[in-house]
Amino acid sequence: MKKGKYTMKPIRKIWVTTALTASLFGLTGGMTAQAAEGDAITIDEIIVSAQKRDQSIQDVPIAISAYDANFIEKTKLDDVKDMIDFTPGFAGKTKDSFVDAISIRGIVTNSFGAAVDPSVGIFKDGVYQGRTGSAITSFFDVERTEALRGPQGFLFGRNASSGAVSIMTKKPDPEKSDGYVHAGIGERNHIELDGAVNIPLNDQWAVRVAGYYLTEDGYVNNIFYPEDDDLQSQDKGAGRISLGYRGDRLDMTLIAEYENRKQSGSVYRALEDDETFDILGVSMRGARNEVDSDLRDDKDDGNVYSFTALLDWDLNDMTLSSITGVRTYDYQYAEDFDGAPFRSNHYFQDQEGDYYSQEIRLVSSSENRLTWYAGVSAYQEEIKVSFSQVADEELMCAVYEETTCEDAYGEFTANPNGLVENNDVEGTYKGWGAYVDVTYAATDKLELSVDLRYTYDKKDFGLSILPVESELGPYYAFGYTTNGFVRGSKSWDDFTPRFVARYAATDDLNLWASITRGYKSGGFGSFGLDIPTGPGEDIFEVINDDGTVPDGTKLTVFEPETLWSYEAGLKANMVDNRVQMAVNAYYYDFKNLQVSFFDEDLNNTVVENVGQVDGYGVEATLRALPSEYIDMLIGAAYSKTDIQGTGRICDDCDGNRLTNNPEWTFTGVINGHYPLKAGEIFSTLEFRYQSKVYGGFENEDRYSVEGYANFNLRTGYESDQGWNVSLYVENLFNQFHYDAVSAAELPIPGHNIGPARPRTFGIDVTMKFGD
Repeated sequence: MKKGKYTMKPIRKIWVTTALTASLFGLTGGMTAQAAEGDAITIDEIIVSAQKRDQSIQDVPIAISAYDANFIEKTKLDDVKDMIDFTPGFAGKTKDSFVDAISIRGIVTNSFGAAVDPSVGIFKDGVYQGRTGSAITSFFDVERTEALRGPQGFLFGRNASSGAVSIMTKKPDPEKSDGYVHAGIGERNHIELDGAVNIPLNDQWAVRVAGYYLTEDGYVNNIFYPEDDDLQSQDKGAGRISLGYRGDRLDMTLIAEYENRKQSGSVYRALEDDETFDILGVSMRGARNEVDSDLRDDKDDGNVYSFTALLDWDLNDMTLSSITGVRTYDYQYAEDFDGAPFRSNHYFQDQEGDYYSQEIRLVSSSENRLTWYAGVSAYQEEIKVSFSQVADEELMCAVYEETTCEDAYGEFTANPNGLVENNDVEGTYKGWGAYVDVTYAATDKLELSVDLRYTYDKKDFGLSILPVESELGPYYAFGYTTNGFVRGSKSWDDFTPRFVARYAATDDLNLWASITRGYKSGGFGSFGLDIPTGPGEDIFEVINDDGTVPDGTKLTVFEPETLWSYEAGLKANMVDNRVQMAVNAYYYDFKNLQVSFFDEDLNNTVVENVGQVDGYGVEATLRALPSEYIDMLIGAAYSKTDIQGTGRICDDCDGNRLTNNPEWTFTGVINGHYPLKAGEIFSTLEFRYQSKVYGGFENEDRYSVEGYANFNLRTGYESDQGWNVSLYVENLFNQFHYDAVSAAELPIPGHNIGPARPRTFGIDVTMKFGD
């Protein structure tokens, strides 16, 4: 059957929006050996809702990957970061709750401040998940996830300049009673439990309850505190209750969710070829998979509460949808940022926030040549954060004064807590947007689409730098304090169009091309101020005698990032629909890059717009059924980025790559299965390779992570009665690597981040029940 415009259906019922054809191993990229005429086997059609309508993934003119519930279950995807292992163009998998390392086509969130918006948009049931501390939550009872590459402001209620991840949870269904329970055990006291039950209340109402728990001991030994528990542990639990109504014209779902997350903060190991070690006469101890950290009780803890209301109303020729989101959270974080057996920077963050959003959308029917959808959205975010940076006083004197504090300042009384520099920030962020998509089927083969979005963002922000008890005063993190909050307010807006053409060359071949403008709002710096100086003056000449900032001091402001992205691709069904291929090429021109860096002149960590990036690449996905007993999903990506105009950060960096941007990535899942009695046995190999990445714009080899490959193996039995059991080995060959690396900023040495999880054995058992 031809998959043209007139086969697309508007998304009306929420029970339909999450419907996917099931596959043996859940590869949405999903291969199922479907019996056709005779003994033929074909790949199931994969239905996605990225463009507000149910469409075959092969018809959608977007670079998109999708994973269904079976895939998430079988590959043990824990959260959004685990999707990186299987998605071409994605990188930056770390083991913390921070979103700033996630990279799509090389574009990351280049700051960890509280007034910088993420470049990657994460959405659950259509609701924006926010920033670090709130955005990363666990996958359980999930129907499907979709990973979209490239700017996505025209599809969601918030802009996403580099790409987006959309998560759809399973919804209540009044037509069946079913559920599942899953248990897993593994090395290092790994215990995982989750389950869900769907309960019809009558012909129109149903409730679904789901829960999740995971605990695991750490695997990184800390030489500095050898008797303590190993680092990189995790302990988290979550629950969700959903109430659904299905009427003749009106569908509604109410979702309440809570998650408690306790785990280690980022684990760092300093690089010894740093001048700080020479100055202090200190050396690192332990092997590369150990750390030598003098910080005790690192943490990455959070409580996230959310409420979502989804409404779909059939108006005959169109569907009216409403998406309401409320999220509140508290988050505590502590890490040894220097990664060394001395205290040059212990970093602490205590954060709380509230987020409210509302989106209303109209989607036309698909019976005419001209179809459309339009919507408006608004949000408000309240955030408060207390930051602390702690250092050893004598270390600071040794590095900056080249002597002891007493020799440098005369009589000196050490503070038992060291040099503690604190700052508080608070912000109220508001915004709204309006968008429209118009698609015209010019012929039976050619579709043309125009999207336009208007976005308005406003931020009210305040920064307070607190007094310092150490006799060094505000010595390192800021160099000054404030009398209360310095406040400011600023707004930004932009029009972001998208132009798309899709040509159905044959029933089995789609060609597409798009031009898209991306946008991310500006903001304020969380770690520095704009201090007025005269000609030839530096800031320390105008600071008041008591160390406070002078009158006229303002917040530091950075402007929006923008880009134009140009893409073209093809999606093809081949070999009697036993092979599906998607290939796309892109080029983007990224301007006003928002970058966080330590400014030695201002003695502050600042965020500025410093230059531009040209990026281009190719991404490909291949799904295949070589036989009725083998299916596979293979992905590959090539990425080249070229930075320009970064002289404020580093000398002679023009032409270098973005940080955490591998040139090559290869991903894949190969599954073999064979009937056995009332079920089948299966064995699955998963793999990911990524090439070398750099930890700074200088692209120095000493601040890099060499390319690595990781393999997982799973084997088990799946019964026709709804249960399965599997044994797995993750990191099959026990390969060691780090997640990332960071360049040095005296007196903080360069350091590797996140030692790899070692080879791990485990067993999983799942029982499904009901209709």
